[in-house]
Amino acid sequence: MGIGESFGIAFAKSQLAAGTRLPNSGQVFFSLADRDKIAGLELARELSRLGFRLAATVGTAGFLRSHDVIVDTLVGKVGLGDLAIDAIKLITSGEVQMVVNTPSGSSAHSDGAEIRTACVGHGVACVTTLSAGFAAAKGIADTRQHGWRVRTLQELHA
Repeated sequence: MGIGESFGIAFAKSQLAAGTRLPNSGQVFFSLADRDKIAGLELARELSRLGFRLAATVGTAGFLRSHDVIVDTLVGKVGLGDLAIDAIKLITSGEVQMVVNTPSGSSAHSDGAEIRTACVGHGVACVTTLSAGFAAAKGIADTRQHGWRVRTLQELHA
C-alpha cells in the first residue's frame, strides 16, 4: 500500500514497499506485445519526456522509431544472440533501470519469466502491463516535482 498527495506518489511508495524503487533517470527497456504497441507508444514518449533513454527489442524498436521515438539500444530476444545484447544481459549489466515487458504467447511468457527473474535479482523495476507503466511514469514525475513525504494514518485522517 502507498499513500501520497497524488496517485503517482502513492504508486511510487507502493513499489518501494514491495521492494522496488522507481528510477529517477537512466534507461528503460521495452518489449511490447503487438496488441500493446499503440498504447505503449505514448508511454515511451512520456518516459522520453522525463529524460529516460530507451532500449527495445527489434520489433518494438521498429514500431517506436516509425513514430519518431528515439530508441538508443536494440536488444535481442532472450537467448537468441541475434544482437550483441539480449534482454537478460542488458538487465544484469546494470545498464537498464526499468523494464516494460508485456508478454504475449507461450514463448513470450517464458521469456517474460526470465526477464522478471533477472529484474528481481538485480533490483530493476519491472512492469508487465501498460497501466502499471503509466502509473510508474506518473510516480516518477510526481516524486520529482513534490518529493517524498511520510505521513501517519492519523495525519491523513485528521
